[in-house]
Amino acid sequence: MAGEKVLVVDDEPLIAQMLTDRLQELYVDVLRASNGVEALEMAWAHVPDLILLDVMMPKIDGFEVAKILKENPRTATIPIIFLTALSQVKDKVRGLQLGAEDYVTKPFHFDELLVRVRKVLRKSEAEKSEQGGATGAAVKGKLRDMSLVNLIQFLELERKTGILSITAEGRSGHLYFQDGRIINAVQGILRGEAAIYRLLGWTDGDFDLESLGTAAPSGPPQVTAGNQALIMEGLRRLDEMGRLTKQLPPLTTRLKPSSRLKQILQGKKLAGDLERFLGLFTGSRDIHAVIDESGLDDLKALENVHKLYTKGMLEKA
Repeated sequence: MAGEKVLVVDDEPLIAQMLTDRLQELYVDVLRASNGVEALEMAWAHVPDLILLDVMMPKIDGFEVAKILKENPRTATIPIIFLTALSQVKDKVRGLQLGAEDYVTKPFHFDELLVRVRKVLRKSEAEKSEQGGATGAAVKGKLRDMSLVNLIQFLELERKTGILSITAEGRSGHLYFQDGRIINAVQGILRGEAAIYRLLGWTDGDFDLESLGTAAPSGPPQVTAGNQALIMEGLRRLDEMGRLTKQLPPLTTRLKPSSRLKQILQGKKLAGDLERFLGLFTGSRDIHAVIDESGLDDLKALENVHKLYTKGMLEKA
């Protein structure tokens, strides 16, 4: 899971905070409301992908909130999981009759709740992607509506075989799936896992799956890690790149060797890879272009830029 919006509605601040902390493990964006009125306002304003809704709250209780949301076409399809101390069968029946996906009684185990949240989000994304069509329906759309992480998880769940093409800002990349598992990827000059990690950073653009039925995509597998491991490592790298980026000028900045670096390198023979990397800093390329053309995976390239810049070896052109 990543990028979905989950609205947590609970009037107990400690429980709300604990829910927020644990939901971070799913890489979702957490919204919070402390009563029924706030819940309705947040739902209408943000249209979350899931609502965790307490029942016993001031102003408007959770059952009434759910009823109002289900009567509004804008919010009618938002999945709801009730979280409540009301454990009688009649209360559970009422919650499910209101269209809730699940009904969890307090106290609950957070690990179990995360499993239920993940299941509901996956089901919701699968329904959106298929748009009510048959299994063989085309898989295409926009990344802002369905993130690449969710796409990968959906294609794994459906055991799809084919080529997922992604285009964004004049660039394109391809993920090769066999029985739902990524076996190769290409983006620019990058191949395999390095290409996957770059594509995971694309948050806007179009995607389209060319289904190959049961025939494997051409070429031998070049990716050995499982999809979930790739996603987790890719998200870790994005977090680290975000940290490094904050310590650099905007990635649209053009850099060139500083006088200090020129003095250090004067008369020295450089290793081929280092010479090629430094040769990209001509003042005509921005940091984005240097990373793209370096041939290194994005994190390694950014680490090199960060090291050179913070040591005064590079300066703005």
